[in-house]
Amino acid sequence: YPIPRDRDNALFYSNGVIPAFAKLTFMKHLSGFKKSSSGLKRLNGKAWLFDKTFLNELDRATWKKIIADFQHGLPDAVIEKAVRLLPPEVFARDGALIIDKLKKRRDGLMEHALDYYEFISEQVTVKGSNEEEIFVATTDPANNLVITMYRGKNGKRQKKLYERRFAAGETHILHLEGFDGNDHFITDQQAASRTRIRFFGGNGADTYSLKGDIRSEVIDTTSEKNIVLDSRSAKIRFQ
Repeated sequence: YPIPRDRDNALFYSNGVIPAFAKLTFMKHLSGFKKSSSGLKRLNGKAWLFDKTFLNELDRATWKKIIADFQHGLPDAVIEKAVRLLPPEVFARDGALIIDKLKKRRDGLMEHALDYYEFISEQVTVKGSNEEEIFVATTDPANNLVITMYRGKNGKRQKKLYERRFAAGETHILHLEGFDGNDHFITDQQAASRTRIRFFGGNGADTYSLKGDIRSEVIDTTSEKNIVLDSRSAKIRFQ
């Protein structure tokens, strides 16, 4: 259950000239406890990098299922029971308003949370490690771009670490970052997508085999013994 640490900000609603100015300038995350759950992008402003990093494997279908499960598990009776636990003096003044807002925010969550999903899915970064990884880009029969990352050993695929299907039109740019290790970046011969891919090899002797019809860019160092087997439409930038 939630442990209150900053209770004064749990259900805040700020109004007036100064908060309005702050929202437009240096405190854009001030969204306020309103009846609509819109503005999640602004509300989560401080967590964009965190969300983009740790939610990068969840596609739209997964988001919709989780949101629907949450809405189903939060019926009116649960909201009303929880708000009635407020001190009687507080409930008498604001209880009905809080209940109404919570119900409306719950009801609109599917639409507004998916708006946030679309925002963090416009550019997705998939990070490797200091070990050897193999990144593979393919497309499925529905023309989704499929990115799979494996733990590698001497160029052989071992354990699968990551996989996601990126729907056309949702993700515009993909960053695949290898960091250290002798990583392998592979684009399948039949792969075709409008999503651009940027490969960041990092340290280590990396190997690139980019055969598919995908606009891509390779960014790596000249100090390592990198190998480019195929580049097709890729731009090679060794710095």
